[in-house]
Amino acid sequence: MKKESDARRKQILDAFAGLAPVVTIYRAGAAYRTELERRARCLDALVADAAEAQHTHLYLERDESLVRRDRQQLIETTRALGCADTLAYRHEAAASEPLLAIPDAFAWAWAKGGDWRRRCAPVVEGVVDV
Repeated sequence: MKKESDARRKQILDAFAGLAPVVTIYRAGAAYRTELERRARCLDALVADAAEAQHTHLYLERDESLVRRDRQQLIETTRALGCADTLAYRHEAAASEPLLAIPDAFAWAWAKGGDWRRRCAPVVEGVVDV
């Protein structure tokens, strides 16, 4: 979304909203000192929600600088929640898993705020503050 024009961004968000996804925003505030801590707490909450909903797969967009740390966090969290055998997780490149563009677009719009947040609000089911 960063490299798109505003007109293209609107087109993308409208198209994705037309798919009627159910979006949950996970956010960790300033109580956590680093982005890595915030990401870890958001992953914990995401896995807890996925386990409760009995989801079987979790796909995350691949960022090579985070994969190792994420995997360790996911191992610990899935074990602690008792879903290590039922919830599989994978890091995928956006190019190989096109559906990753949907959460990426809504996360971008939500973070931008203003009219961008308003455009994605109809599909945002909830905001989880961790």
